[in-house]
Amino acid sequence: MTDQQNTAAGARPRAERLERLERGVERRSAAQQQADDERFSQGLAALRAYAHAQGDTLVPDGHLDADGFPLAAWVAGERIAHLEGELSDERRAALEGVPGWQWEPVRDRWHRTGENGI
Repeated sequence: MTDQQNTAAGARPRAERLERLERGVERRSAAQQQADDERFSQGLAALRAYAHAQGDTLVPDGHLDADGFPLAAWVAGERIAHLEGELSDERRAALEGVPGWQWEPVRDRWHRTGENGI
């Protein structure tokens, strides 16, 4: 076997292992999915409570709910996931079902009031 054949033969299994590893990283375990679903449910409940109490979903930076849930960070993360096309239709619909929900609150506030909202 030539050096070139040895290199090609060694590269193929390595490439296959790398491909399998990358696929595995993209997959989520059932436990990870369950934890993510529970966190979404917790965030959605906190957002609904906030919207009910405040009359909007303009959660201020750094806001924690009464249980210490980082609502502002969670809301920002959901908005980013939506903008990046990574939010499921089910989650998008759940968020849009919250009274006062806005995907781009600063822009929406500007159009509503003529102020920059910052």
